[in-house]
Amino acid sequence: MLNFDEVLNKLWGTVIEKFNINMLEHVIELKLKSCENGIETNIDIVLKDVIAFCWINDSFNQDKDRRDLEKWDFISLESTQILNDSLVKVKIEKIENNHFANPNVLFELWNSIFLVEAKSIVINGEVFDLI
Repeated sequence: MLNFDEVLNKLWGTVIEKFNINMLEHVIELKLKSCENGIETNIDIVLKDVIAFCWINDSFNQDKDRRDLEKWDFISLESTQILNDSLVKVKIEKIENNHFANPNVLFELWNSIFLVEAKSIVINGEVFDLI
């Protein structure tokens, strides 16, 4: 069995070539590519039994207007973290119930974050339980 921390460390600085959210199957799939010392490596990530996700794009906070978002030519995965005791709340006045999530995975994409609450993460076929 692979060491989970070692696997996460290998994701740093990779390029996301494919990003798919399948809400019907409760799955998020990422296809990554790294190039180290001239050797390309493909990495497949599948987040299974996804309960919630949230993308927060912080591009506009860099002296830009919200309507003037920077367009990306590619997506770089800057870091990946496993979270404990995190909470995201959504409160909308016209909706009676508040919604919340406890994201357990954080992907830093450039200067934005993608938070996911999932039961497990599969990296190149190796399953790691998150809940």
